[in-house]
Order: sequence, then structure tokens, then C-alpha cells
Amino acid sequence: MKLRAKLEESLTDGGFAFEWLSVDRSWSLAAEWSRVFGTAWDTKCRMRRGHRALHAYAQQSAAVFRIVPLARHKGGPPEICGRSERTQALECRGDGSLPDLSRFAVLEFFISPPEFTWTLVHTHEDYAYGGPYFVRREWVEACDLPRRQR
Repeated sequence: MKLRAKLEESLTDGGFAFEWLSVDRSWSLAAEWSRVFGTAWDTKCRMRRGHRALHAYAQQSAAVFRIVPLARHKGGPPEICGRSERTQALECRGDGSLPDLSRFAVLEFFISPPEFTWTLVHTHEDYAYGGPYFVRREWVEACDLPRRQR
């Protein structure tokens, strides 16, 4: 079974409704994520890594959340390239609980609510080089504040 089908099965088994978004919408979400969170990696902002990231993520609640493949935009961790089915995002709905998608890290994606108040990033380097990563929007804004005041 392909990873995409396994991801769909995992979400369905977890009680989540979901829809695949268009490639253009998916790239738009990736660009917006990059604008909000991209500098976190450039400026070494506060973030949780590894098991601490998963713990912080598990404390969140979101009735609607998105799973978006990392696309080629400035900033952020390693990225996948090219517009294809592989770069389609999912919009998911549930009871507020969030799925553990650690086993899909090879797909390289982020999870965020529509407001981008926080993000969990999974990459193929999870647990080898510090990931997954959890970042809150206000942490990035606080980190960027000194740069904006120059």
C-alpha cells in the first residue's frame, strides 16, 4: 500500500474527516507557513525538538487542521520539490484531538491549524538531527521583533 493510502487509512481509523486540497492551494498554504514560521530556523528561535515537540503537540487541540507537504519556499527545514500529487495538502476535521503521524515523517510535512498559531514539522531526519519540531507563532514573532526594530 502506498504511503498516501496509508495516511488516508490512518486518518479514517482515527475518526478524522479529510479532503485533499488542490496543488495550487497546497502551495499557497506552504508559502503562508513559510512567511509565518520560516525564520524560526534562520534565527534559531525557541522551538521544541524530538519527544518534547511531540509532547507540546499532544497538548494542542484543533477541530480543523491541515497536513501540508513542505514545498520549495525560503526558510524552514529540508523541503520537497516540484508540484505534483505528492505536494497536495489535506484539510482535516475532528473532535479537537490530533493524530500522531510520526510514522509518515518520510513524507516531510507540517501540521497546523488554519490560523497558523503553532506548527509541528516532520522530516525524514526526525530523531536523527533533532526533529520533529514544534514551534508557536508567538515564539517566532518574539524572535523576529529585534530584527524588525532595526
